[in-house]
Amino acid sequence: MVAHPPNESERLAALHALRILGTEAEPHFDAVCRTASTLFAVPIATVALLDADDLWFKAKCGIEAVGAPRTVAFCAHAVLSDEIFVIEDTLADPLFADNPLVTGEPGVRFYAGAPLILRAGLRVGTLCLMDRRPRSFSQEARTQLRDLATVVVAHLRLYEDQADQNAAILGQLAEGVIVTDAAGGITFVNEAAAAIHGIARLDVEPEHYSDTYHLFTEDGRPHPPLELPLARAVAGEEVADARWRIHRPDGSRVLAIGTARALRNGDGRQVGAVLTLRDDTARESAERALRELNATLAERVTERTAELEAARIQAEAASRAKSEFLASMSHEIRTPLNGMLGYTDLLLEDPSLGPGARLYAERVRSAGSALLTIVDDILDFSRVEAGQIELTPEPFALAPLADEAAAIVRASAEQKGLTLTVTLGPNLPASVVGDRDRLRQVLLNLLNNAVKFTRRGGVTLALTVPREGRVCFAVQDTGIGIPVSKQHLLFERFSQIDGTIRREFGGTGLGLAISRQLVELMGGTIGLTSEPEIGSTFRCEVPLPAIVMAAPSVVPAAEPSRSRSCRVLLVEDVFLNQELGRAVLTLGGHSVDVAASGAEAIRAVAEGQYDLVLMDIQMPGMDGMTATRCIRAMGGPAAAVPIIAMTANVLPHQMSDYLAAGMQGHIGKPFKRDALLATVERWASRRGETASARCA
Repeated sequence: MVAHPPNESERLAALHALRILGTEAEPHFDAVCRTASTLFAVPIATVALLDADDLWFKAKCGIEAVGAPRTVAFCAHAVLSDEIFVIEDTLADPLFADNPLVTGEPGVRFYAGAPLILRAGLRVGTLCLMDRRPRSFSQEARTQLRDLATVVVAHLRLYEDQADQNAAILGQLAEGVIVTDAAGGITFVNEAAAAIHGIARLDVEPEHYSDTYHLFTEDGRPHPPLELPLARAVAGEEVADARWRIHRPDGSRVLAIGTARALRNGDGRQVGAVLTLRDDTARESAERALRELNATLAERVTERTAELEAARIQAEAASRAKSEFLASMSHEIRTPLNGMLGYTDLLLEDPSLGPGARLYAERVRSAGSALLTIVDDILDFSRVEAGQIELTPEPFALAPLADEAAAIVRASAEQKGLTLTVTLGPNLPASVVGDRDRLRQVLLNLLNNAVKFTRRGGVTLALTVPREGRVCFAVQDTGIGIPVSKQHLLFERFSQIDGTIRREFGGTGLGLAISRQLVELMGGTIGLTSEPEIGSTFRCEVPLPAIVMAAPSVVPAAEPSRSRSCRVLLVEDVFLNQELGRAVLTLGGHSVDVAASGAEAIRAVAEGQYDLVLMDIQMPGMDGMTATRCIRAMGGPAAAVPIIAMTANVLPHQMSDYLAAGMQGHIGKPFKRDALLATVERWASRRGETASARCA
C-alpha cells in the first residue's frame, strides 16, 4: 500500500479545482516533455497528475499508456516530498523490483520525478523521466529537472487562475443563469437563479422548473410550460425580455424577467440552451410609483441609464479592441513587407540587372518604404494622437522626392485616364535639410486623395519657394471639389464629407489628419482652396533650410573590413522569410541553420553551439517566448546563447515581454539588411570577447 500525503484531501481538492484532468493535449506541456527527453537523453518523459486512484498523463513522449493505477505508480512516492525522487536501478530496490511497470511494459529501470508543487505542501503530480536501463543522476541534472518542473507548474497555475476567475464571476454574478442540454435537461443553475426561485439546491431537475414552483404569467394566469422562455429556447427560438411570475415554495411571489437563446457549437448544431434572468420585483414596484408621479419622466431615468451603460461597455470594448487590432495588424502587415523589401534589396545588388529593371525595382523599394512609413503611423495611432512622432532631419534632394512620390501614384492616375505633372519653380534649392520620409508621406496622402477624387482631367504637384528657407508643396486637381461649409471637416480624424463619399471613393478619412499633424510638427502649415465640380488645391508650406552640396572628393577605396563569421540559428516558420534571412546572412559571411518551430529551436540549441539565435515570436505550436524560456531553463553553456527577437510584433509592451522572457533585444520586420548584419556582428563580437576572456 502506497502511503498518502497527510494533506491528501486538500491535495485532491486543489487538483480537481484545476479542471485539467482528461483535457486534450496542449502544445506547451508536450514541448516540456520533448525538451526533457532531449535534455536528459531518456526515451520516456511525462507530465503526470496523481488522482485519488489513478495516475493520468497530461503530456507524454516515448510511451503509449495514458496513465497507471496509483498502487503501482512511481509518482505516488514522488509526491510525498518536495525533493527530486530518484531510483537509479529499480531492480536493485526491493520496493520496486517486483513492480509491474518494471517487470512488464514499459520495463522501467531508471526513474526520476520532480514534484509539481502548486503551493507549499500541495504536490499534484510530477515531471517524470524514465529509462529502460539503470543510470546515475547528478545534482546538476536534479537542478535542471526541478527548473523544468517549475515551467510546468507555471502552466498549471494558468488553469488555477482561470478556475478562480470563473468561480469569482459566478459567485458575483447578479443575474441568474440556467443551462440545459439539447434535450432540455438542466445541467447548471447558479446561486442567483436558485435564490430567485427560493431554493437552495443547485441540481434542479427539468420537471421542477415547470411544475414544482408554479410559474405564472405576469398578470397572474398559469403559465403554459411549453411557452416558458427556456423551453422555447430548447426548441431553437430566441426569447428576449420575457416576464413571468414565480410562486416560491414559501408562498412568496417574484416577477422574473429573462432572455433565453439556443447554444450552438462551431458547426451550428444546437447543443443546449441558456436562460439569464433576474428578480424584477423591486424594479416593478419602483416603476409603478414613478409612473404614478410622472410616466414620461420615468421612461426617460430608464433610457438615460441604458445609454450610459451602453456607452461604458462600448468604450471598454473599444479600448480592448484597439490593443488587439494594433498587435494583429503589426504582424499581418509587416510580415509580407519584410519579404517585399528584403528581396528587393537583394535584387538591386544583382550586377546583371538591366537599367529598366533596376528602375522598376527601385520604384518597388520606394513604394514599399513609403507604405512602411504609413503603416508605422497607423499601427501606433495612439502615438499620433499624443503628438509623439519624432522627426529625423537629414539632407535630401527635392526634385527626386517629388518625382518619387509622383511615380508611386502614376499608375493609379493613368488607369483612370488622368494626367500627372510635376513642376519645379524658380529658385528651388537642389538640396535641403528635413525629414524626407515624413514629407513623402504627406505628399503621398495629398496625391492619392487628388487621384481618388478626380474623375477626369489631371493632377499637378508644384514645388515653389514662397520665401527664403521655406518650400511650398501644392497638389492641384480637377476633381469633385469641396463646399466651403464642409472644408473644416477634412482635417479631422476619421472624417469625410458624407457617407456617399465613403461609399463611392473608399478610405478612412485618416490621411489628411495625419498629414496636418506631420506638417505642423515640422513647423509648417497646411490648407486648401476648393470649388465644387471645379477642383481643389491643397498647399503645405514647410521650413526646409537649403544646403550647398560640396563636390565629392575622390578617396581611394578602403579595403573592406572582414566581419567575424559566426554561426546563427534562424528560427522562422514562414518559408519566404526563411529563404530571405538565410540569403542576407549568408551574403554577410555567416553560417546559418534554420528551425521552423520553437520545439525545433530547443533541440537545435541543445545539440549545437551557436553564436546567436534569431527568434521569431508568432509561430504555430510553441511560440518564440516559450522556446526562449525553455532554452534558458536548460542550464550550461546552451542556456547562455544570445537570443534576439526577429518579429513583426513591435509594439512597446510586446518588446518588454521579449526582454522578460530572456531575450537580449529585438529586430523588427521588415528588417533592414545593414541593421540585421550589424546586430549579428555586435552579438557575435561580444560572444567572442567572452570566450577570449575565459581562455585568458
